[in-house]
Amino acid sequence: MIDTGYPIARERPSPEPRTLTDRFCSIEATAGYVALGTSAALVLAFTGKPNRVEVMVEDNDAQVDFRNELNVPADPITVRAGQTWAPDVCARYVFGNNLVAGLVANVQVIGRY
Repeated sequence: MIDTGYPIARERPSPEPRTLTDRFCSIEATAGYVALGTSAALVLAFTGKPNRVEVMVEDNDAQVDFRNELNVPADPITVRAGQTWAPDVCARYVFGNNLVAGLVANVQVIGRY
C-alpha cells in the first residue's frame, strides 16, 4: 500500500432517503376522480389549510382555481390532460372546470398537511 499522507478511507452509513410521508403526516383528498363540466364547480373544500395541494387531470384539459377562506378567487391555472400539478400552495377551496366544450375532465385533488 502506498503512503499518501491521508488517513485511511472509511465507510459511512448513508441516511435513509426521505419520503413524502416524512414531510407530510396526513392527507385529505377527493374520493377518486371528480368529473368537471364547463361551469366552475367546487372540487374539494379542505377542513384545514394544507401545506401543499396536488392536482391530477385525466381525459381533457381542466382549469383549476384555488381560493382562500374568504372564497376570493386567485388566477386560474390550466392543467393539461394526463398531467399532475403540485405546487406548494395553501388553499382552502379548489374549484375547477373543463376547458373542452361538450366533454368531461376528470380531476383528483390531494391536500397534504
